[in-house]
Amino acid sequence: MNNSQQVLGTESIGKLLLKYSVPAIIGMMVNALYNVVDRMFIGNIPGVGPLAITGLGVTMPIMTIILAFGMLIGVGSATNISIKLGQKRKEEAESIIGNAISLSVIIGILITVIGILFSNSILKAFGASDATLVYAKAYISIILFGSVFNILGMMFNNIIRGDGNPKLSAIIMTVGCATNIVLDALFIFGFNMGIQGAAFATVISQAVTALWGISYYLRGKSNLKFRKSSLKLNKNIIKAICAIGSAPFAMQIAASMIQVLNNQALSTYGGDLSIGAMATISSIAMIFLMPSFGLVQGMQPIVGFNYGAKNYDRAKKTFIISVLASTSFFVVGALVIQIAPQVLVGMFNKDAELMNITINGLRKYTLALPMIGISIVGTNYIQSTGRAKMAMVLSLLRQVIILIPMILILPKFLGLDGVWFAQPTADAISSILTAIVIFKEFRSYEKTEDKLEEICQKLNKLIRDILYMEAKFSYYGLAHDGYYTIHNKNKSKEDKKIDLNMRLYFDEKDNFIYTYILWFSVSPKRVGLGSKIINELIKVLESYTHIEFIIIHPKDKEVKKFWMKNNFKDDLRLWDKGIEINTRRILSFYIKKEYA
Repeated sequence: MNNSQQVLGTESIGKLLLKYSVPAIIGMMVNALYNVVDRMFIGNIPGVGPLAITGLGVTMPIMTIILAFGMLIGVGSATNISIKLGQKRKEEAESIIGNAISLSVIIGILITVIGILFSNSILKAFGASDATLVYAKAYISIILFGSVFNILGMMFNNIIRGDGNPKLSAIIMTVGCATNIVLDALFIFGFNMGIQGAAFATVISQAVTALWGISYYLRGKSNLKFRKSSLKLNKNIIKAICAIGSAPFAMQIAASMIQVLNNQALSTYGGDLSIGAMATISSIAMIFLMPSFGLVQGMQPIVGFNYGAKNYDRAKKTFIISVLASTSFFVVGALVIQIAPQVLVGMFNKDAELMNITINGLRKYTLALPMIGISIVGTNYIQSTGRAKMAMVLSLLRQVIILIPMILILPKFLGLDGVWFAQPTADAISSILTAIVIFKEFRSYEKTEDKLEEICQKLNKLIRDILYMEAKFSYYGLAHDGYYTIHNKNKSKEDKKIDLNMRLYFDEKDNFIYTYILWFSVSPKRVGLGSKIINELIKVLESYTHIEFIIIHPKDKEVKKFWMKNNFKDDLRLWDKGIEINTRRILSFYIKKEYA
C-alpha cells in the first residue's frame, strides 16, 4: 500500500479532512456551478428570462436522474476502493476502475437514447406547459447527448479522490467549471444561441473533465493502476458498486421524483412562475448544500479506510468533526438567506413578480437548514461503513418517506406556502431519526471493549481464586492487525507471579475466532497449576465467544507437557488457515474438539 493511502490510518483526522474535503468541496461547488451558472445566464436573457428559467426548472428532474447514475457509479466505486485499500487488497481496488468506466459508458448511452426518443412525453409529465416546453426541449435535447461525459466526469471525480489524489480531482472540476462559464457567456450572448448555448457549454465542459480523468489513468500516473482487462464487466464488482452507490443513487432518484411532484404542486398553486422560482431556490440551496456534500465525500475514504481497518475511534472522530463543520456551513447559509435574500435571488432574475415569489419561498424552504448537517453526514457515514441498506433508508427518509406526504398534504391547507414548508418539515424529522441511528451505531463499537473489560475482570478473579494474589489484566487494541492483546505481568512476591500475554483475534463482525498465547509463565512451580490456569482461561473465553483453537507458545514446560498428554499435537499448518503469526518457529497446539 502506498503512503497516500496509509496516512488515512495514521495522520491527524483534522489534517486528513482538510486534505480530502477541501478539494472535494471545491469539486462539488464546481459541479453545482454547472447548473447554477446556466440558470444565471438563462434567467438574464432579455425578453424571455422568466419563461426560459421556468423551462429549465422543468428539466431539473432529468438532470437529477443523470446525476443519480453518476453518483451510483462514482460513490459506489470510490467507497469500495477505500474499503479495499483499508483491508490491504490493492489488486481488488484496481479492478474496480475499469468496471466503473464501462458501466458509465453503457448507462450514459442508454439515457441518451431513451431521453431523446421520449423527450416530449417526459417533459410534459414533469410539468412543462405549452409556453415553457419549447425552452425545456431546446436545452435538454443537447444535455442528453452529453450524458456519457456527465457520468464519466462525476465517476472520475470520485475515484481519483479515493485513489489518493483529491487535489487533482479538484483541479479537473475547477477547469471544467471555468470552461462552462466562459462558453456560457460566449455562446449565449456572443453568438446569440440562447438557452441552447448554455446546453452546449455544459456538454463541452463535461467532456473536458471526462477526457482528463481518462488520460490520468491511461498515462499511468495514477496511484492505482488501470488495466484494460478490468473493462470487462464483473458481476461481483458491479454488485458491490451498486450496493454502496445505491444510497446516493436512491437519494437523487427520489430528488428527481420530488422535483416532479413539486413542479405539479407549484403549477397548481402558483402557476408557471412558481416553477421558475423553485429553480432559483434550489440553485441557491445547492450553493449552501454543496460544501457539506463535498465534506462528506472527503470524509468517505477516511471513514471507509479506518472502518475497514477496525480503527473505530478514528472513524467516529471523523464523523464528529465533519458534522460540526457541516453544521457551521448551514448556520452561516441560513443567516445569509434570511438577512439578504434579495441579493441572492437578484443574481438569477430581475423580474419583480418572479423575485417576490422566489424570496418568499426561499426563506420558508430553508428554515431547517441548520439542522440537516446530522442528516447528511450521518447518512454518508453509514454508507461509508458499507451498510448500504441502512444508508438508503436514511436517505429516503429526507427525500421520500417524509417529504412526499408533506408535499401532498401541506399545500391542501397552506396553498403555495405548503409547498415551501414541506422540505424543512422533512429535514427536521429526518435529522432527529438519523441522530438516533448514529447513536446506536457508536454504541455497537463499545460492545467489544465492554467484552474485553469483562474478560480482564474475570481473569483477575480467576488468579485471586487460584493463586490468592491480585492480578492486573488489561487490554489494548491493534485493530488494523485484527486482534486485541490481553496481558498481565506483576508480582506480589518473587515466588508468586503470573505472566500472561495473549491475543484475541476477531473476524469482520468483531467475533473472537481464536486465541494466540504468546507468553505464559506461572509461579510457584507446582504440577498441574499452569494447566489449571489455562483450562480456566479457556472456560472464561468460551463463555463469551466460540474459540475454535488456541495457539500456545509458553515458557512453562509443564504446560506444554500437559497439553501433549491430553491429545493436543503440534500443528505447523496454521498458515493454511490464514493465521499470520510473526514468530520464527510456531509452537502451536490444536484443540481437538468436535467443531475443530
